[in-house]
Amino acid sequence: MKKLRDLAFLREPMTAEAKGLDSVDPALAELSTMADKEQFDDLATRVESLFDAGVNDVRAITYYLWLEWRRSGVSALTEIFTTLTALVSVNLESLGPVDKRDTHFAKRLAWLSLKIGDGIQYHESKRTADWRAWASGVSPEQIDAAIKALGGLDAALPPTFLPARQALTALAPRLHGLAEAFARPVDDPPVSEPGDGHASGEGAAPAVAAATEGGRMVVRSGRAEVGVSPAYFELVQKLAAFQKLVDKKEMVKAAVVADDIMRSVDNFDPRTYFPDMFADFSEKFSDNIEALSSFWGQRDSTAWKAMVQFYRVDLRRFVGG
Repeated sequence: MKKLRDLAFLREPMTAEAKGLDSVDPALAELSTMADKEQFDDLATRVESLFDAGVNDVRAITYYLWLEWRRSGVSALTEIFTTLTALVSVNLESLGPVDKRDTHFAKRLAWLSLKIGDGIQYHESKRTADWRAWASGVSPEQIDAAIKALGGLDAALPPTFLPARQALTALAPRLHGLAEAFARPVDDPPVSEPGDGHASGEGAAPAVAAATEGGRMVVRSGRAEVGVSPAYFELVQKLAAFQKLVDKKEMVKAAVVADDIMRSVDNFDPRTYFPDMFADFSEKFSDNIEALSSFWGQRDSTAWKAMVQFYRVDLRRFVGG
């Protein structure tokens, strides 16, 4: 991927009048198509041409920050977050589009956060070359700086940026887990057992099986094969260690392990442990975040509450299948 411009120009105070793209501007479709096809160099060149034309549209900017994430990975997170902080605070009024700027920016920031979180999960679960480079080249201090920068961004978000705040909240646990994940040998396989990276058989957690009888969905107890991440097996090892320490009456050590396990439970994110289960959801959610989040403002309406009740009572009929 081509070298991108230093992001400092987005953090410096902007004095130009806000100039964005119209909703029917073909440039927006071009950016989306290039991103979907992962035409990174073409996308970078197109966004830079907009910058040169004085167009500081939040949709183009978030694509550019995504490109920096794809190019540099974890080492770029602090700069990305501090750049976003400057954009939502110092430079917000200089960004386009002027019409519904906060709405567009919040949705695009949520999209970017999801892309970063899913990227971290993917590279860790696959032990990719990028993951190995991060593990050997990113220090704990850099991770701490990224976590601090993420907190600064969250604190700077205007109240209207609710979708973005929700996405940042989901991203935070991934950053907190990086230091420990990098500390593990990079040559370790993504999972320790079974060899294909699935939890199954007698050691698997109880799951559910669904069938349709008489037009109604019936759920029975059962077992399922579920793709899991290294974090799953690490948690299993901690649970086993706790039991062993209690049996040995080594209560101080057991207390340390129990405290760590409870922190994991209190901050439980199923995507961290069962990434394959959420892969399709994450992809479709990320690709459709703007359309989906446009309806969240209706949560307090009677129509929304009625649909939620229908959804909880009969999922099959709610879906229509």
